[in-house]
Amino acid sequence: MPVVAPCRGIYSIGRSVGWLPVRRAAKHQFHLTEHGARKTICAGSNNDVDGRNGLTGCQSGASAVEFALVLPLLFFLFCGILVFGSYLSLVHSVQQLAAEAARASVAGMSNTERATLAMSYLGRAIDQYPMVEQKYLTARAAPESGNENIFTVTVTYDAGHSAAFIFSGLIPLPSRTITRSAAIQRGGY
Repeated sequence: MPVVAPCRGIYSIGRSVGWLPVRRAAKHQFHLTEHGARKTICAGSNNDVDGRNGLTGCQSGASAVEFALVLPLLFFLFCGILVFGSYLSLVHSVQQLAAEAARASVAGMSNTERATLAMSYLGRAIDQYPMVEQKYLTARAAPESGNENIFTVTVTYDAGHSAAFIFSGLIPLPSRTITRSAAIQRGGY
């Protein structure tokens, strides 16, 4: 077993005599072998004067282990932020399309004309929303079944192909179908 001599500067002289208190947490040690001295660095170790390790031992790899344990959690947190942020952006875009189509339908004089105005607005406005693709969008514009004075535009979007569902097997996700409606009252109140 190699002889271990702690390197503690000027205090090492006094400790060998016994008139200075023992100081812990040495950062450098010299291991004496037959071929000379070899210096090892152990930051934050809890070494005694005679070179024995305390309960904690050498802590030089602790930060790498902690990083390896925390990295997957941070990765899933980042993925969750990305997924739900893009999903909420899609929901907001679909709601805006429905609301604007309902506003555009106000100019129509009959239900057929209102439906035509709402659908033509959706066809023109879809380019303003880069996350929404027209081929996955369906819309329905008609008067409400219980009240003929309320005209409703319902927009349904299949979000299953979007970036929000890339990690569908890793984290829980909301429904793939986004349905939003907007209603406009025609005539008096």
